[in-house]
Amino acid sequence: MNTIKNFFGRLPAVGLAVLMLAATLVWFQAGPARAAYDNCPTDTFCLYTESGGNGEMVSFSLQDGPVLDYQANAALAGKTFVSFRNNTASWGCLYEGASYGGVKMQSVRPGHLGGDLPKDGGVQTVVPASHKFAKSKPGCRTGFERCQATRLCIFQAPSGRGIAAGTVEPDVLPDGVTGNKAYSATWNDKVVSVSNRTQKFACFYDGAGYGPWHILTWTIPAYVVPPGQETTLPWEYQGKTSAHKLADAESKC
Repeated sequence: MNTIKNFFGRLPAVGLAVLMLAATLVWFQAGPARAAYDNCPTDTFCLYTESGGNGEMVSFSLQDGPVLDYQANAALAGKTFVSFRNNTASWGCLYEGASYGGVKMQSVRPGHLGGDLPKDGGVQTVVPASHKFAKSKPGCRTGFERCQATRLCIFQAPSGRGIAAGTVEPDVLPDGVTGNKAYSATWNDKVVSVSNRTQKFACFYDGAGYGPWHILTWTIPAYVVPPGQETTLPWEYQGKTSAHKLADAESKC
């Protein structure tokens, strides 16, 4: 306490005035930058079209759920978002591609008071095209939760991200097996990850008509995902699936 008192006591009147003015300037300079994000409502995640929380603002509540494609949303299409505030208790997950797709993503911690999206060499690393909320940061890296119970779901990106679909099995085969022997152009050679929420074994094939996998010197009848499991396919199987079956035993694949 004496040190503080003596320090101020030794300052001439002009020096003390300058010191107090500098402190005042720091306070007022910091104020406007913070205030720019104050229009973000409680319990919402906000995106802004300009840096520092300026420009047009769009807000999303937890109740709104995810938005899988900004370009398909009238309020978001054609806009480029460059700053954000997370005024919720959940993680905000921003993706550069629709349906949580793309290589790059940005996780925003709960209660973040606002900031610009990161740049690399002056270029914004993630221009948001879709988003969701998650309970934890690792939850931003997966989209498997989109697969409903009892369904077999396929995705066009790792970890359940990217374009997703619940499969159909139009073929009725012996021993209670069902299948789809020929994927449409939308899905042929595009599956990268799988969530099997059925009670059967999911058997995936390289060729239409349930053709086997030819990997190096090996021939493998099927790549199998057991009931209740979800996975990103190993690299040698990614983007090559053309058919699948659902069977109550792996031996029926």
